[in-house]
Amino acid sequence: MITLTKAPEPGPAPALRAGMSYRPATVAHHNGEPVHPGRYVIEGVRRWAAASPEVCPDVDGSEWLTDELLVCPTCGLDCT
Repeated sequence: MITLTKAPEPGPAPALRAGMSYRPATVAHHNGEPVHPGRYVIEGVRRWAAASPEVCPDVDGSEWLTDELLVCPTCGLDCT
């Protein structure tokens, strides 16, 4: 049995288009589902229907914003 003493470091963030940015707040969960460390909400695309991933009702949907960036279409969480 392998025991991890600390969470793995997040990988590099996908490249964003001009006008896009990452919301600097840490995401605790996506409607109760765990979120990998280093996942953030993308801003500058549109106004997301859910104010944050923690209150997002959509846990199954996804949308490609760029060739490398997959997000929740309801809250903008980076799901790449």
